[in-house]
Amino acid sequence: IFIFFLVYCGCGSVLATMAHSTAAKPIKRTRNSTAGLLLSALFTSLLFFRLGLMTGCSSSWLNDSTHDVNYSSFLPTLSTSSLYTNKPNEKKRKPAGPLPYKCGVVFFYHIPSTGGASINMWLKKYSSPKLYNFAYFQHWKSDFHSGQARDVSHALESEKNFTLGMDKHVEGLEADEWRLAHCHINSMYLNETEYLLQKWRSTVESQGCHMINTIMLRDPLSHALSLHKVIKRKRSNIEEWAAFLKNPAERGLWATNLDFLLYNKARRNPHNAKKEEKVRRAMEILQRNFDVVTVGDHDKFMNSVLEMTGWNRIEMPHANTFKGELNFTKKQVENLQKLLRGNGDLDFMDAVRVRYNGYLDYLE
Repeated sequence: IFIFFLVYCGCGSVLATMAHSTAAKPIKRTRNSTAGLLLSALFTSLLFFRLGLMTGCSSSWLNDSTHDVNYSSFLPTLSTSSLYTNKPNEKKRKPAGPLPYKCGVVFFYHIPSTGGASINMWLKKYSSPKLYNFAYFQHWKSDFHSGQARDVSHALESEKNFTLGMDKHVEGLEADEWRLAHCHINSMYLNETEYLLQKWRSTVESQGCHMINTIMLRDPLSHALSLHKVIKRKRSNIEEWAAFLKNPAERGLWATNLDFLLYNKARRNPHNAKKEEKVRRAMEILQRNFDVVTVGDHDKFMNSVLEMTGWNRIEMPHANTFKGELNFTKKQVENLQKLLRGNGDLDFMDAVRVRYNGYLDYLE
């Protein structure tokens, strides 16, 4: 409006000047004529602006005016549906009813090198025909030995198959039936597909049963050091192994706790988010979707699941343990710790321990 007003007034001045130069006598501008010009300019500009809105001419200009808005690096925050019992300011999800539940699906999101192989083997024991004979589903595709390690389409195809399988796995539950699901490498990418967890929970709960989403994390430094055991099989060396962490969006041959939770093995940080936003997003995913969150504590994990399900206790085996020796210099450890801090993993683990492990509760 203001720009049109200036143009209008400018044109009026030019016409007045032309008239003055053509006529022999000077033009006298009274106060009333000036006020009339201003009101006329304002009315005309408003008229043309409204016409612009009606025809869509102003849309691009209006959109451009939002260039200074600081949008999130991730997808829009999903609304929390009524099936969630926790409020945003509460520390973690609460049970959706009296325990133990009578039926449902236990879903395990398995981050490599966190002791997850032991948990998966423990869950599979309950699928044994000699015991509970629970239906067990998994679909994951390791890029460990393949030349497709950096092929995102390879990862997306795996996610598609996992999603289709889970869609069927959560349907048709009996009133006293339990099922198991194992989510691992290239199964799903929670930053982009959190809605799948919400959809599956909704499907399970619509049948009068419960979805129990679980995850095991590990101290960031211990986790990163332990992954050095696969350097040779990944055809890398200790100098290159963690170098990708210097670049916030570069994809490496392994993933930290934080990155695997958000991106699994697909593109790492595709939106180039800052570490603070990554930590916030990861905590949001945990709070809204996960019922059991533990850090290196297999007994707590097992007891939490048993409390919710009422299953008879089967001791958890120890699987995929590394019996070799890993040696590091002080400088290498310090450098790795620095990279993990820059990636957000140390902040993430502190937040998890505060929310789920009662870390520093004595200060309250």
